[in-house]
Amino acid sequence: LHELLQALPARCQLVVASRARLPFELGAMIVGGSAADIPCEALRFDDEEALRYLANAVSEDELATVQQLAEGWPVALRVCRDLALQGGPAPRPDHALADALCTSARPRAYFDGGVLRPLPAQVREFVVRLSVLDEITADLAECLTESPGGAAILETLWQENLFIAPVDGRPLWLRYHRLFGAHLRARYPQS
Repeated sequence: LHELLQALPARCQLVVASRARLPFELGAMIVGGSAADIPCEALRFDDEEALRYLANAVSEDELATVQQLAEGWPVALRVCRDLALQGGPAPRPDHALADALCTSARPRAYFDGGVLRPLPAQVREFVVRLSVLDEITADLAECLTESPGGAAILETLWQENLFIAPVDGRPLWLRYHRLFGAHLRARYPQS
């Protein structure tokens, strides 16, 4: 891919989208104006964007709950919009749309097939075992999983954007994306 990028004709454009960081440096191309890097954070919908996207599909009360769960993830907002429009404009019980979003087959299929299945078995087990925690540190991860190297695994998950994020204002603490964590806890109940 790096060689392809270097050899592109002047009038050619190539868009590369990846959850994981590219295995080569783009810095020189970015500085030279021939490449742009759009981080995952820039792709998240803020509350105003989510409200515009979900207009006429959800109430403002529902929006707050859905946005808290979706955390701006466009795929989750799309599924939510589709679910809401299927149900029609009739009022829904509190959290009904959020519950439907958590149990929808589309995010489940994405998490199982696109996130968990490609992981090595040891890492997948590590991810599942940590789902009982709301917040994670490397020490807690190693203790709970009885697996040395928890810090390296968490770093890899973070680098590959596998639905893990820092906890606001608390360095070294991480958490799963709310929908991913809910999926893990529902799919793999702990004994």
